[in-house]
Amino acid sequence: YTWTPNRDLSCNNCPNPVATINNNVQYRVEVETIYGCRASDTVSYTVQCQMDQVYIPNAFSPDGDGVNDVLMVRGKGVSRVLYFRVYNRFGQVVFERGNVNANDPQAGWDGRINGVPASPDVYVFTAEILCTAGARYSYKGNVTLFR
Repeated sequence: YTWTPNRDLSCNNCPNPVATINNNVQYRVEVETIYGCRASDTVSYTVQCQMDQVYIPNAFSPDGDGVNDVLMVRGKGVSRVLYFRVYNRFGQVVFERGNVNANDPQAGWDGRINGVPASPDVYVFTAEILCTAGARYSYKGNVTLFR
């Protein structure tokens, strides 16, 4: 077995490689028997980017217990979080990060405003996400901060 291209494959000379695909790709496999008979085929994968690949919780409790302490963009197939903003009820930005990775607690909101723990309340968020397939999606919603 010979798989080409051999990128994103667990092996390029086995019958059933596991692929970790983030971009559209067409693989070609060539096989040869012990008797010298040859065959080849191709398989194409198109990466789809969908809004439901991203999850932003609607509640969090930054109380220091190590559980749900940070509000962050979570997801699979996300290339970058272009921006993530949190607003108070008066429309003031209380948290903002841009050009960061998803699933990174360091890029999330710890529930503080100017270093002071924010009041329990409902906040509004907006985010723009770039998927690995290249599509952009905008998200907005609200989150309840519990103490």
